[in-house]
Amino acid sequence: MRCTRAMLAVFLLLCLLAVCYVAHKLTVYALPCLIGFGVGEFAYTTDAGAAGAIAIGLVGALASFTLLRFAYLSVSTPLARGLVALAFVTPSVTIGFFITYSVASEAIPSGFWRGAISAIVAGFAGLLAFIRLSSTDCDVERHPPSHSKGRCIYRP
Repeated sequence: MRCTRAMLAVFLLLCLLAVCYVAHKLTVYALPCLIGFGVGEFAYTTDAGAAGAIAIGLVGALASFTLLRFAYLSVSTPLARGLVALAFVTPSVTIGFFITYSVASEAIPSGFWRGAISAIVAGFAGLLAFIRLSSTDCDVERHPPSHSKGRCIYRP
């Protein structure tokens, strides 16, 4: 009986960690996910079938993330960079807030603290999305920066 309870506790903990991981990925990649869902739904309504809609949705999500990241890293004016970052971060902040608010509504009775904790988590979700957008993933030892005044050029 004890072994069964311990296994159940471990299983529930692993499920909770998996849900947290999926929620984290969803908030970081909120805009590409939404674009992928929209493209996939459009493909499904135009009789592409379920498998075709999934494939087209995945391609749409990957293409939108690649294009947004390329646009952010290749634009030189701060205003344009800010607009691209705002477009990428806003859905992440919104989804992070509402996921936290709905989970906290079961555990925190005070509306003020629920909103405050949700706002803090939403801020972290936006920060993580911005860090993911602005990272270059460039290995300087294997690929030295080329004529970019010391910064790494985005190479897809």
